Amino acid sequence: MTVRKKSIGLFAGVLATLINTGCSTTDPNPEAVALKPNILDSIDYDLPAPFYGCWEGKIDSADSVTPLNWSGNHLRVERNTYQLCYRRRPESGGELLLTKFEASGYNLDVISFDNHVTAVDEGHRTARLRNHVLVEQGHNLLWVYPVYGREDIYADENIAMKSDNLIVMSGKELIQVNGTDAAIVTFHADFHRVPDKT
Repeated sequence: MTVRKKSIGLFAGVLATLINTGCSTTDPNPEAVALKPNILDSIDYDLPAPFYGCWEGKIDSADSVTPLNWSGNHLRVERNTYQLCYRRRPESGGELLLTKFEASGYNLDVISFDNHVTAVDEGHRTARLRNHVLVEQGHNLLWVYPVYGREDIYADENIAMKSDNLIVMSGKELIQVNGTDAAIVTFHADFHRVPDKT
C-alpha cells in the first residue's frame, strides 16, 4: 500500500520532505520492529498447488493507519491495485512475484520484491506471507528540479483461498519513507484469479 503527503502547500510539502529525511522517533515502535526483516524471513514453504496462477486485488482504503513520526501524520493511503503471480520454479516449488503495483491508477516503479511463505495449512488452504517491496516515486519540483522518494513496505499477511477463484488477504504493513519509519497500516482485500494468465 502506498502513501502520499496530503496537499498542504508547496512550502509545507518541501519542509515535510526535509524533515522526513532527518527525523525519526527516539524509541523504536515494537510493532515496527516486528515487521522488519527477522528470522521469519529465512523460512520458506511452498503454497499448495491451487494457488498457482495470477491474482489481482484492490485496496480502496486502509483499515487503520498508525503514524510513527511527524511525517506519518501527513500521509494518506491511496487506492492500490496489486497483481501477484505464483509460478512454478524450474527446479521445484513455486515463487510469488509482484507483477503489477498501481497507486491511484499509476504504475509504480518497483525496484525489488522479496517474499517468504512462513506458514501453510494445506487442509484449510491458508498461508502466512512476509514480504518487502521497494518502490521509488518521483516528480519535478517547480517543473525543474527532480525530487525522488524511496518507499519500503514491510508486510505480514494472512491469505485464505475461499474458492478456486478467490483469495482473501488481511495484513499489517510498516511503511518507511526515505529510510524512516512513517506509519503502520492494516488492510484487507479480495484477490480474484486473472483468467488465462499464469
